[in-house]
Amino acid sequence: VAKWFADRAADPELVAVMDPESKQLRVRWMTSLDRLESILVNSNFTYLLNGNYGLKFIGKFAEAWGDEPRARWPREIQEKYTGRKTPPTLADAYGEVMTFLKAFEKFGGIPSVPSCVVKDGEIAKIAFEDPWKSAPDLLIPFSVKAKAFNLKQTLSVIRDNLPGSGTAHSDGMRLLRDLFWAVYSSAPAADRDPGKPDTNPLRFFQTFGDLGGLRSVSRGLQSFEFASERLALEDAFGGLQIAVREPALGRLVAKVVAHPEGLDAWVDAASGAPSFRFGALAFEAFDGLAVDRTLRVSPALLRFADSVLGDPETGAFPNALIADALVAVGKSTSEDRLTTLRLPTSASRDTFTGFGDFLESRLFTAIRSFPVHEATLLLDRDPALRGLVLEEAQRWLGPNVRQSVGDAAKPDATAALDLILSAEHSEVRRAIGLWCGKSAGRYAFELSSHPDESLLIADGLLQSVQSSTFVDFLDSLLREVAN
Repeated sequence: VAKWFADRAADPELVAVMDPESKQLRVRWMTSLDRLESILVNSNFTYLLNGNYGLKFIGKFAEAWGDEPRARWPREIQEKYTGRKTPPTLADAYGEVMTFLKAFEKFGGIPSVPSCVVKDGEIAKIAFEDPWKSAPDLLIPFSVKAKAFNLKQTLSVIRDNLPGSGTAHSDGMRLLRDLFWAVYSSAPAADRDPGKPDTNPLRFFQTFGDLGGLRSVSRGLQSFEFASERLALEDAFGGLQIAVREPALGRLVAKVVAHPEGLDAWVDAASGAPSFRFGALAFEAFDGLAVDRTLRVSPALLRFADSVLGDPETGAFPNALIADALVAVGKSTSEDRLTTLRLPTSASRDTFTGFGDFLESRLFTAIRSFPVHEATLLLDRDPALRGLVLEEAQRWLGPNVRQSVGDAAKPDATAALDLILSAEHSEVRRAIGLWCGKSAGRYAFELSSHPDESLLIADGLLQSVQSSTFVDFLDSLLREVAN
């Protein structure tokens, strides 16, 4: 997967596209990822017939399993195509999109272009040879004609990625088809109507395109300088595979789809924040995924988030909180360099085996005893309190906890420990002290029957004495227990 993205971020070519605002042609260097993003953005329109054309197109590719043996078809596709029936191939889906564009061109849904444009492709030829074939803007808005023009100009990237295309990117659409299907099938069939974008799960891809997601990925991959960054990218996709296998992720996607106003709020918040960069958000997310390939805690985190966000049927969803959190992460000032965690010894790897289960059974179970869902809704309603909490979270988890030294980039755990347990956070120290004191007797008895965990904790304490802050905190903890 990492190679798939890297290859398609390193193949720029010149493409003429129409600027819908100035009504002028622009020539851009566009990689395959740029052109795929352009397709997501420019197919997102509705005209005359009911339904969003972009959602229709993505849906066709999501259901195009005709290139695969029946054993690989998803269960829903197998039930839909019984007997000798077969689903369309990826080439069939591409052909349907081209047929629509040709019909739209004949109807006049293209802008006129100047004579200097190279007559490459049917759309440019028609516009050059007979400019009057471009329908008046009153009949077809220029913004729609510009989208159709740009769609045709960049659609060749799909042709190049079809199975058997004979190009360097042959078979690339298989990965996209699988990704489209994973999101498409996360919602009931009744919610996939392209005429109702608010409930259609494929709206996620259009939002991702509007935010410049693929373009940011493309630029980020082009900026790689260190071998460790490519290693981290491989780990990030490995971590993503771990997260995708967790059923809670599907439930979270369903909750987002059930609250379409949330997607709009997130896009508006990101667009209105002058210092927000989608690239920063993407790098922070990929950093986390890369580390998680080793830690494997994302399934536990997803299950916890699923329980915290509550039931989508209740209508209570912390849209403002999530929007502000995404913007806060996207304002990161840390260098856009991917880092990862590779444990050097088998002993250290064994230490982290089952770390996710440990977090879930101990930490998250304890947190769930509190009204966490109600707390998230309180933060959602109170912007001042929400701002304070996010500011404090950034101070704890921001760039101060990480040091980057080129190929040796690594997280600095001691710095994080110092920030969290320092005297600046006396209320946190007191809360931890009271909790530990209250639980000390029960855990001492429990640990006596788990010698392996006892030794692990003792080993961790011995290693932590290098932090003067931890020693100071331990002293405060003992005083709280004594009181």
